[in-house]
Amino acid sequence: MIKYITTQLEAAIKIAKLMDDLKNILKIDYLTGLYNMRSLEEIIENLLSGRKYFAFCIIDLNDFKGINDSFGHKKGDEVLKYFASALKRYFSNDSIVFRYAGDEFAIINFKGIDELKEKIKIFREYLISNPIDDITIKFSAGYCDSDMCNCLDDVILKADNDMYKEKGNLNLRWFDGYNKHTFKGAQYKSRTSSKYC
Repeated sequence: MIKYITTQLEAAIKIAKLMDDLKNILKIDYLTGLYNMRSLEEIIENLLSGRKYFAFCIIDLNDFKGINDSFGHKKGDEVLKYFASALKRYFSNDSIVFRYAGDEFAIINFKGIDELKEKIKIFREYLISNPIDDITIKFSAGYCDSDMCNCLDDVILKADNDMYKEKGNLNLRWFDGYNKHTFKGAQYKSRTSSKYC
């Protein structure tokens, strides 16, 4: 009887561990090891419902398609991992970092939007002086202050619109191994507030 109970307890412990592992898999991006979009949305909704202040930044890597086209998707994955690792190291003290989707990342910062903007400026300089295999990672960033938002959609939309304004002012260039390409300023069209707030 004791052997049966012991076996059942061991099985229950294994199942509980598998459930914990599954919960982590659902919250962590498999490539970068950062929290994923699901985690981001859950945390923002909890912060907003608790009326806790935060600054938010969304980041979109510039020319990422050019990196994939020129060097291959394996190198693109290496660039994403390098960027995510640097982002996590640089913002670990006062922020939570996420891979939002594809080549987009996000930061929730608890100190304030001005400090977040300043840290992003210094982080850009770090990336310029520390390329990965001669690939300099550049990005566009948009910001939002939680005091300006009513819901998750507001946070994402405001930061996204701000990021696209910055991206719209860029002249992006890349080399695909055969030809040089130029993309002059993205067409910027502000999206309106969400109907879900």
